[in-house]
Amino acid sequence: MFRWLLHHCEHLVQKRICSTLYYTRLPTGHTHDDIDACFAIIWHYFISFNTIDTFSQFKEGVESAFKQETGMQCFVHDMLVVVPDYKQFYDGCVDEQFGDAFTLIDTMHQWKFTAVAIHPQYFPHGVKTTYRAYSSEKVIEFDKKCKDECLHPIGQATGLEPRTLYVAWRPSVDDCADRPGWKSIVCTLS
Repeated sequence: MFRWLLHHCEHLVQKRICSTLYYTRLPTGHTHDDIDACFAIIWHYFISFNTIDTFSQFKEGVESAFKQETGMQCFVHDMLVVVPDYKQFYDGCVDEQFGDAFTLIDTMHQWKFTAVAIHPQYFPHGVKTTYRAYSSEKVIEFDKKCKDECLHPIGQATGLEPRTLYVAWRPSVDDCADRPGWKSIVCTLS
């Protein structure tokens, strides 16, 4: 699923609907927040249904779910929802192995798509795609060590030695210095 989403992000920049687009995802097992609780209320309500065939049924169900669970009155506004079949649209364009980029330990959590001049070898669609492991410039990771090997008090107490990691966009100029497009956007939206 994510590979089609990323391909769609690239497509939006290629068509110059936007000049730069960021896609950021939360890590697996992230801490849940208030919006997750709202979705849980909806999920619990609809779990007993076999199918929901119309938007009206969905609207009534969401409003009933919050009324029953929390006593709150909510309103779902009518809207036309059309979700194109992106899988079929991009089928054959996306590398089948690309899905592994979201399931392994090396998952990248932030992607940036930037409009650049077309370059036949590096940017045939006029889009430079970069990625990084985290959405922050700097993060703290913990290395598991023996407590007596740790230098930081947290590591000495837990065996988890904190390490500051400066997060860079990849690929970078250090990865391929002759690759064009390292400077800022070289095209404009019309």
